[in-house]
Amino acid sequence: MYKAVIIGAGNIAAGFDSPKSEKVLTHAHAITLHPDFELLGFFDRDENKSREAAGRWGGKAFRDTASALRDADVVYCCVPDAFHGVVLKEIACFSPKLVVAEKPLASTFNEAGEIQSLYEGKIPLTVNYSRRFLKEFHNLKKEIPSYGRFLKGVGYYGKGALHNGSHMIDILRFLLGEIGNPCAFGREIFDFEKEDSSKNLSLEIRNGNFYMMAIDARAVTIFELELFFEKA
Repeated sequence: MYKAVIIGAGNIAAGFDSPKSEKVLTHAHAITLHPDFELLGFFDRDENKSREAAGRWGGKAFRDTASALRDADVVYCCVPDAFHGVVLKEIACFSPKLVVAEKPLASTFNEAGEIQSLYEGKIPLTVNYSRRFLKEFHNLKKEIPSYGRFLKGVGYYGKGALHNGSHMIDILRFLLGEIGNPCAFGREIFDFEKEDSSKNLSLEIRNGNFYMMAIDARAVTIFELELFFEKA
């Protein structure tokens, strides 16, 4: 039995659904459904959120990070984006068996490198790019070689290049392979946080081009890709 703790008690951690919901939309719901996991509880800087989450899903509302992490085997980092780096460094001090982090891993490239150095070869760490865990995307990945050469693609997203755009980059890497020569063009859109604008990006993949187009999330919510191959 793996003992799990969730740091941060917002929507993705505990708020998007309830134990009676048909769909699983939170880490808490997934943990409580799994026979090999025990949810120890939550810690959030807002004590009311911790108590509300524990009341909904069970476990304790911890008063500080240390007490939350002391007995945890698996830790979920679900704090706001700006605090991912700080919290992940704190979690590492307790050497859990696995850490699941919400994206992006960190706010800067340098901080992401620090976290990688801290965890690599010591503590298993995965970032919750959720599409990688869906069977439909695994099936698509298996089918793509039969489509022939990749020609060109375009994708539409909003709400921050790091916050949502990184999802698109990750699924492209999962489906098609590594990305080269990223280049921003056009006007950036500040539709999320001031430190994380939505940008238009040109990417090279398999000798083809992919264009990430930023759409203002205040006008419409969209996450869509079109991929063109020789045969599909």
